[in-house]
Amino acid sequence: MTYTMIAKGREIPVLWIDRKLMDKAWDYRPTIECKIEMTPAEAAALFVDDLTWSLRRNRDTGDSQTEDCSLYSMAGGITDNRDGTVTVKMGKAKTQELVDVLTGGAMTLTAARTARAAIETGAESLTDQMASTAPSLFPALKKNGSLVKAGTRINWNGQLKRAASDLWDTAENSPDSAPGLWEDVNYRAGVRVIPETITAGLAFAVDELGWWKGEVYKNILGVVNTYTPDQYPAGWEKQ
Repeated sequence: MTYTMIAKGREIPVLWIDRKLMDKAWDYRPTIECKIEMTPAEAAALFVDDLTWSLRRNRDTGDSQTEDCSLYSMAGGITDNRDGTVTVKMGKAKTQELVDVLTGGAMTLTAARTARAAIETGAESLTDQMASTAPSLFPALKKNGSLVKAGTRINWNGQLKRAASDLWDTAENSPDSAPGLWEDVNYRAGVRVIPETITAGLAFAVDELGWWKGEVYKNILGVVNTYTPDQYPAGWEKQ
């Protein structure tokens, strides 16, 4: 049986191949190592991170079988064998291992990143109440200096925050360092947070639940409630 590597439209005969489930020389990650005829410069240009590539097994009977190897998306070392060949190594990124666990190995890291971007875009249309049930769907701050537009919701330590104005994504502008730049999203796990002052427009409906000082309460007043549990304890029941 022989192997052919297919990458960026090229078919490259493989002279030798080795697989490791845990490569001790590379943080114990799964790797595939191949010896091919190529210059080191060509190999460095071809074998890069997020490479989409595959291996074709060519059987002696004439049939073949192709294996998608794009899960091995992290470019490793290139060894110049000084005989017109190089040995290249591709490995699974640590984040890819997590993707494998979550998707049963059915999605590459690149595809997972694309899916994540689509999820975040779709999450923007969720109401605050729905969004509060899944804060992990929203992006976290990256501290890369990028622009965060006013109204953008982020996942901040498992809770949603909303940018009160346009700001730059820096450590100095985080909700902890600059709380004035951020607003609380007044829902938690789908339940509204009871404000210190409940106006008529914010009144709680009959039997509506609300968060108060880390506890969930139910309005048992029998009518709309504009009192907090501290102001009128008889109007609320701790859940």
